[in-house]
Amino acid sequence: MSFAYIFLIFAALYLAVLGGCYFMDKFRRSNGVIKKETTQKNCAIEVGESSETNTLPKVDIAGGLLFLASSLNEDAQKNTNYVLLDYDIAYPRLFYADIAALAKLIDAMAQIFLLNVSNSTVTIKFLLSNYYKNNIKFTLSVHCDHDFFTAKSTPRVNMNAQSRKFYETAMALAEQNGSSIRFEFDHGVRASTEISLRLCGDKLDLMKSFKIKNPKNFSALVAEPNPHSFNIIKKDLEFIGIDVKPSNEWSIVKRHIEDMIFRPNVVFIEESLLREIDDALSTLLIEKKIALVVLKTTNAAVNLNPKIRVWTLVQPYLSDTLVRILNEAYEFETQNGDKI
Repeated sequence: MSFAYIFLIFAALYLAVLGGCYFMDKFRRSNGVIKKETTQKNCAIEVGESSETNTLPKVDIAGGLLFLASSLNEDAQKNTNYVLLDYDIAYPRLFYADIAALAKLIDAMAQIFLLNVSNSTVTIKFLLSNYYKNNIKFTLSVHCDHDFFTAKSTPRVNMNAQSRKFYETAMALAEQNGSSIRFEFDHGVRASTEISLRLCGDKLDLMKSFKIKNPKNFSALVAEPNPHSFNIIKKDLEFIGIDVKPSNEWSIVKRHIEDMIFRPNVVFIEESLLREIDDALSTLLIEKKIALVVLKTTNAAVNLNPKIRVWTLVQPYLSDTLVRILNEAYEFETQNGDKI
């Protein structure tokens, strides 16, 4: 029996089944199973959502966008700009989503600023604005701390030709989401849009891996002159329950380290301030067994006394990395005789 003959038999069977389904559907409709057009529409909506959920991949939104933010930060350094990712540690992260389309939208919004400014901080931020069943609505914003807009009523006029193309791309993508790109001028300039994501049933709980038994007894100092970076780290640490001394000034952080009574458990320090750590301060960091976390923005090597326990937190970062570093800092202290 030839392959063509077998194919024709299966084709005939398929058409017979398809025809049977059609007439069965006609019979059910005539017997009032589907009574109203609105019911049909509702079914279509449900099927559409189910189909979309099944076709879209399950992704870790924050994890998926970290690579984009890191790449943007690397390019931004050519003009001495600085890119941060602000995705709240308390937010859900697993969604059914088109991560490529979302990354394209964020990239276009960020380039509006990065192609027009220098010596600036650009922060990609997710703000949860609505939570309905499994649908999460975020306000997605890109904030630049340098306001280069002179004609605020017509933002397009303020952009160079290259960034104008990215602006048009961002507007087109936002319209596909049923939103738009709006600009706000508050301590710089912010471009915002609305996105909706379908929540995945699986959950990513970082705190299950957290090892510090009494985080309120675990104190941190943050020496980060950049206020945007400082606020992101401070917010994450406080959500975890760690006591953060309210200062980002190096002089105050240094004074806390030198204090003979107070001993911070961990010190976060922006890499440009490493030159301020002299021999005397190095000795105190070693003697007090203080964990030092260097906030990295460049590829420069960290040259410190090898006896100082040092971790690096590369910006932009994910809260996963922060939790891992805190766990290791905690183990470092407990192994050296301190229990927290």
